[in-house]
Amino acid sequence: MAESRVRKVLREANETDRIAARALRALAKNRHDFSGDGPGGLKEADDRQGRADADYWLKKARETNPGEWSDKDVERFNETLKNQRDNAGFSERFATSLGAEGTLQFYRDLADPGQGRTPEGDRAKLLGQVQENLSMSLATASRLDSPAMDAWKRDIIAAGPKQFGHEGIMAKPYGFQIMSNLMVKGRFDSGFLDDYGTAVRTFETSKGRQFNPAAVWGNPGIAAQLDYSGKGGTPGSDPMTGYLKAVSHNPDYATEFFLKELPSDGLYTPRKTMADYLLTEREFYDEDDPFGRGDGTMQSREALGKALLAAGSGVNPDEPHLVTSYDHTQEQRDVLDKSLKVLAGKGDDFPPELRDDMAALLGNHGDMVHRTTSSLDTAESPLDYRDVLEVSKQVSRSQDSYGILMEGVNQAIVSDINAPHKGDPKEELLRAGQTVGFMESVRYQALDTDKDDASWPAKWGYHVAGGAVNFVPVVGDALQRGVDAGAYAWQLEEQARIDEKLVVEKRDDFRVRQDYLKALGEEWSRVNPDHALSVEGDEYLRQSAIATAALNGNKSANGEAGV
Repeated sequence: MAESRVRKVLREANETDRIAARALRALAKNRHDFSGDGPGGLKEADDRQGRADADYWLKKARETNPGEWSDKDVERFNETLKNQRDNAGFSERFATSLGAEGTLQFYRDLADPGQGRTPEGDRAKLLGQVQENLSMSLATASRLDSPAMDAWKRDIIAAGPKQFGHEGIMAKPYGFQIMSNLMVKGRFDSGFLDDYGTAVRTFETSKGRQFNPAAVWGNPGIAAQLDYSGKGGTPGSDPMTGYLKAVSHNPDYATEFFLKELPSDGLYTPRKTMADYLLTEREFYDEDDPFGRGDGTMQSREALGKALLAAGSGVNPDEPHLVTSYDHTQEQRDVLDKSLKVLAGKGDDFPPELRDDMAALLGNHGDMVHRTTSSLDTAESPLDYRDVLEVSKQVSRSQDSYGILMEGVNQAIVSDINAPHKGDPKEELLRAGQTVGFMESVRYQALDTDKDDASWPAKWGYHVAGGAVNFVPVVGDALQRGVDAGAYAWQLEEQARIDEKLVVEKRDDFRVRQDYLKALGEEWSRVNPDHALSVEGDEYLRQSAIATAALNGNKSANGEAGV
């Protein structure tokens, strides 16, 4: 975090130097009238420079075909975008002067000129930078309060159902497909995101209940190569992908988005939310190969996971940050509750693309998860016990997501041990054991679900979990030492499972966790040195207490799952 703050300060200093130097060079051109009509300060200079740059590239876009620009031209355009993407003077002038349809046609021409000249290699990498920088520039423009930008946003949405192509070329992508690929970076205005998302959904549902996104968005007669933000160029055909990335970059709107009620389908139909639509109703497809011969990874679902994570955590998943507490708004907790209920209902059809994001979200709400998994009365737990059980099982079917989940749970356990409490602190020791037993149960259930997969034992090699670092609350050096000790213990035990080919049995699954339980017990004694169970020579009693609690947690979870 300190490193990212230093980089930000240096970047801003370089930006100031660049603006000032350019303004001074402009003044120095007139040797005989140095006092000419110069800017009144850096802000005015920045605005003037932005508008001048926009005018230069607007003129070039009108007089030439962007698809025929040389690599050097594209590099210069990208450098301008990089310097001006946060400049309101540039972003508004460029967007509104092109107009909504002009903006869409401009990027369509640049991204895929057609005629067998689809960009690849270094050109594709360069276009990836252009795509991201232009996205950030349009995001800046979307947040401006001006009649011209209001009109541009309305016109962009109106152009969504229209198709844009080249003369003599069959592929004509919809405006929604083009614009969504210009939303992959930056924080777009919440109102625009709401109107745009409603328009996309309305377009999809207008096709009827049997709407097939792959057949419409992925149709080879429609799709062009529009997305260069990943590895090389891909069609980027599903507009939900770029749109959901934009939602994830505006966490406040993301929370509102997932809880948004949709119009009722009928008098007796329960009101549904966007979470219901995206998590259960809408079809997704592999954009690299819409008709099933790709690797099966659905890019739009990957983006959905990031948007869901932002909604429930209040954090942009693509920005470095440090979470220092488990505090959440009621709306963020509602997103967690809703997503747990909906995804638990999918059972083994839980989308694999959502596993790592749900693992991180559970870690972000680790206090609630720990209180739930360590409950003696599951009916009184803060979260729905059955939902947490099923989602944790599905998350644990992937090595990476299981590692993220365990990192979050370990952090929550140690945080609870270190937190101030009333009454006998033995409760925190027993809760730690109860949660460990629960997690061993869901781990077994995950492995048992995939036991017919010949590769499943290899999924559980040694794993240094790092994916949760941006979402799991971290507080205090002393606490972190306890977290690290616990993580080290459970990671070593994971490796031992593979090395010794240990069989995970249906009962007493917690028993292989003895080193982890011991590490948690030692952390508890460090925090509570005066407790009877911390007396030297009574380690057996302490470990017996936490191990018995683990057995209880294991039995409770197994019983609830019908194992």
